[in-house]
Amino acid sequence: MAAFSFDGFDLGRIDGLARPLLVARGSAQGYAACAYVDVGVAEKFEEACIIFSGVATHADMAGSDVKKASPAALALGVTVGMKGADALELLR
Repeated sequence: MAAFSFDGFDLGRIDGLARPLLVARGSAQGYAACAYVDVGVAEKFEEACIIFSGVATHADMAGSDVKKASPAALALGVTVGMKGADALELLR
């Protein structure tokens, strides 16, 4: 399987924490983040948000399963347990 390409995503990373805080923003559809981010806030703002747990790099997101998803992300077709690469494509 080819590596997932984050072309078209804005990537953010904050180091110096127990694990890095990661965000990958796709088109206006929404964003993916590590478990530091609260999906409830995304729900409040009606944003599509998918959460991955235990990831240390953006590439880890693509290889992980979705742990949480906001209602707006669910409406795009994201499901909890979905492969990260597939979920990220829905945000592209």
